[in-house]
Amino acid sequence: MKPLELEDTEGKPSRNLSESDKTFILGTICLMVFLDFTGYGLPITLYPQIALARGLNSTWVGVVFGLFPFGGFFTSCLAGKIMRFYKKDRLLLIFLLGTVASKFVFGCVYYIEDSTTFLVVSIVSRLTLGFSFTAFQTVSISLIPETWPDQIVEKLSYYELFLNCGLISGPLIGSAISYFLNFFWVFAILSLFHLIFGLLGIFKFLKIEGIKQFMDEKKSLAMSKIIGDSTLMIQFFFQSMFLGSVMFISSGFENHIIDTLGSTQAMAAGIYTLNMIGFCISLLIVNKIYKTNENRKGWFLLGSIMVIIFNNLFGPDPFLGITNQNTALICVAIAFFMVGVSQGMIAVLLVPEYKDILRVIFPDEPEELLVDMAPALYLSAYSLAEFANSIIGGIVIDDLGFVWTSVVYSLALCVYFVIYWGKQLLLKKSYNKMVEEREITEN
Repeated sequence: MKPLELEDTEGKPSRNLSESDKTFILGTICLMVFLDFTGYGLPITLYPQIALARGLNSTWVGVVFGLFPFGGFFTSCLAGKIMRFYKKDRLLLIFLLGTVASKFVFGCVYYIEDSTTFLVVSIVSRLTLGFSFTAFQTVSISLIPETWPDQIVEKLSYYELFLNCGLISGPLIGSAISYFLNFFWVFAILSLFHLIFGLLGIFKFLKIEGIKQFMDEKKSLAMSKIIGDSTLMIQFFFQSMFLGSVMFISSGFENHIIDTLGSTQAMAAGIYTLNMIGFCISLLIVNKIYKTNENRKGWFLLGSIMVIIFNNLFGPDPFLGITNQNTALICVAIAFFMVGVSQGMIAVLLVPEYKDILRVIFPDEPEELLVDMAPALYLSAYSLAEFANSIIGGIVIDDLGFVWTSVVYSLALCVYFVIYWGKQLLLKKSYNKMVEEREITEN
């Protein structure tokens, strides 16, 4: 299958927006994704120690972490199907309020001493946050290919850059607030800032006529055809596997850094942010040198190989024979940074990849529907990875120990690497055969 050229403007949605409106839309999208993701990594670096004090092990922490993306897995595709029929600015307002309220409630668990109540409130708040958070991001990111059909990769790079700036700053800000105050105030303060700036941005959105358009015909892409297409599903699970490796060890990461390697919560937060720093650096490189769709698979290949290699340093791998705590900390830090670099090579190219595959599946459907569903699939794959990896990873950590967890996941990555690239070779052969037959027919 040959990717469609992004420069092909046939069927592109019409956007009667001024340059100032476009600048505001991009700025608001970037600000909101920054605010959203400042709170994204906070549970990984703050929650496990509090949960441990309530008597919860890594498996239960993994369940709490996993239920956040479980909610998002379903709502991302649902939002992708329905957002064309409802005004996007109104949807953004509803999902913003749900996101802020859920984050605030999660912070309140700090004052709950009973382990059962603590667990129930944690689960409900994280599940609700998953629904609203992912739906908000799905609607938000859909504005990018719709507003800039010829600059998708460039604008997605800005989105991903601010996303990762939020991921980087969140744990650092959270650790500072937690040091001077406590867990509750981390989420209370960040939720308040999120609400204030979110409302200011969305109320401006309400005045932009260009984003209020919606289709009169209640039409959407058939999920049965999407799920039934092997090319799209293999790409979907490729993203889930290779961009979800950090989540596999997330439920035991903070405890491993503090209890096993003898370091601190601040060090755990610092190492975690290295993943996002590497991601940001990679985004800047890809955005600078990426030119055409033809080399997209090359970036996927390089990124997937690097993820497999550096994933083994998360423990680090017992086969490496590293026993010194300081050396192990350095290896973990290198792993987080390089896996971030590797994942950045893949992430920013996934939305246009999904959009091209959807065009092959639905050759006669309006471009608007593809524009909505491509980011929905992108976020849904992330949600699936976080849900499955958080829970399964927590179980593996409890059964085998933290250092063996990355070994297990590396083996799984190797198996899927063969599956994915085997499928790509079959697609290439099929495409070459089709071209040869066409040339013979024309001659």
